[in-house]
This record gives sequence, structure tokens and C-alpha cells, in this order.
Amino acid sequence: MIEPTLDWEQVAREAKEIADAHGWNDPPEDDATHAVNVLCELFEAWQLYRAGHEPDEPITCEGAGCQMREVCKKPCEQYKPYGIAVELADAVLRVLSRTGELRGPMTMFRAMTAADKRGTHSGMDGLEDLILCSMDMIDVWPEYGMEDTAKGIIMWCWEHGVPIEDAIRQKMEYNKKRAWRHGGKRV
Repeated sequence: MIEPTLDWEQVAREAKEIADAHGWNDPPEDDATHAVNVLCELFEAWQLYRAGHEPDEPITCEGAGCQMREVCKKPCEQYKPYGIAVELADAVLRVLSRTGELRGPMTMFRAMTAADKRGTHSGMDGLEDLILCSMDMIDVWPEYGMEDTAKGIIMWCWEHGVPIEDAIRQKMEYNKKRAWRHGGKRV
């Protein structure tokens, strides 16, 4: 179990500021596009898992100077962070960057986190369960499903030793340096 260290409300505000500065909320995505983009990040995590990576692997860098298997000793200044944790972080950041907050009952999130630390809230066992549950939450509860998905990813990562907070820190630093809409992506 990983101990939470981030101020999630601050992370949400900063994620939105970064997204706004890089054109991701101009114009705002419609709900369907937003949901598909979040799910795409989860599917990227799944593809890495299928390729033999583990969710709790250390974060590496994607680029010629890193060889992709060399474990980074510090956040990379030049290359894109790489790994399942990074893709899960991307899904969380997409949710946070849209609203700048984790809407919905944060007290429930904190209570579930406390229960999770005590072992009274058993999470999903596998990455596939996380992805399927996320798809269901987005489909069934469109108003808060995205935020609940982000919260579920965070808690699942804590429970399974996935370095989600390190991945979020590294990915936010990397995103600050990226081009407008990451080089002109449509959505």
C-alpha cells in the first residue's frame, strides 16, 4: 500500500491550468469525446500490460537516450515518462484537467481511502478489472462517473503499489513543456 502524498485539489487545479495553456479546453471536449480519451489512456496501460510490463514497474523514459528499460533516477528533463503507471496517470490527469477539481463527494473518497488503508475495502485484483469497472462507471453514472473513475484509479494504484503519484508529478512536468495540443492533435 502506498501512502498518499499529493494534495489532489492542487493537482486538479494545476492539471487544468496546464491543459488550458496547451489548448485542450478550447473548445471544451464534449462528454463522449472526453470519455473516449480517458478510456484510451486506460487501454494504453492495458497494451503495455499485454506486452509484458507490470503495473508496479518503475517509471522509465521513452526516447533514444533512455533505452526504455533503464530505470530513471529522477524525472527526465527531455523524454516522455513511460510505463503503465504513466498511462494510468494520463487517465487521471485527463479527468482532472477538464474541471480543475474532483467533483463529487470528496469525503466519500477520503473515507474509502481510510478504509482501504485498513484493508476493509478490497479493491479490484487486476488491471483488467480496473479498466472494466472504469468503463461501467463512465457509462452508468455520466455525471460523476469520470471523477469516480479517477478516484478508483488512484485507490487501485495505492492498493497495488503502483507509483501513481510519481507518475502524475513526472507527467505534469513533461506536459508543461509540450507543444500546443501535443503537436496539433484534433481531440
